[in-house]
Amino acid sequence: MNKQKWIYAIGSRPALNVYLWVLLIVVKFPDADDQPENSKHLFYSLILFNMCFFALIAYINNFYLQPKFLFAAKKFSYYFYVLLMLGLVSYLYVVHLKMLQVWFPEIVVLETSLVMSPISKETGFVDVMNDISTYFFVMLVWLVVFGLLGVYHFSKNKLSTLQKTINQLREAELIFLKN
Repeated sequence: MNKQKWIYAIGSRPALNVYLWVLLIVVKFPDADDQPENSKHLFYSLILFNMCFFALIAYINNFYLQPKFLFAAKKFSYYFYVLLMLGLVSYLYVVHLKMLQVWFPEIVVLETSLVMSPISKETGFVDVMNDISTYFFVMLVWLVVFGLLGVYHFSKNKLSTLQKTINQLREAELIFLKN
């Protein structure tokens, strides 16, 4: 593999995503030191599972919502579906954390989350809605960060295509002028 391909591979969109996930895992795993020895495997599993909620919103946004709505100039539909997805996923995430507190009282469940905002153990709709604001906001920020990566790569690809088209037009013009 030549140097140019290596540089592209290291800075590509999938590579940037991998770097971020590895960084988050490295940052969260030391929290296991505070857990009882017999529950560390469970703790690591919960960290990875809880990160799946954030991966879900990032990748649904980048690979489905942005191409289908945002890049197709359907901005109202895009924002509607993004807010709907964020509301649903953050609601499920808070309910999930509340249930984990009940199911696994021996571990500090909030330390398995990327967001460590205290929540109650009550799982009623009103109780979940009282605890959801911090999680919704953090997921919104998360979505913006990953969304900007998607927009950047879309714009970069569009610019590359535009540059190729300009080069083809210049070549056609030169051929026309030669004849």
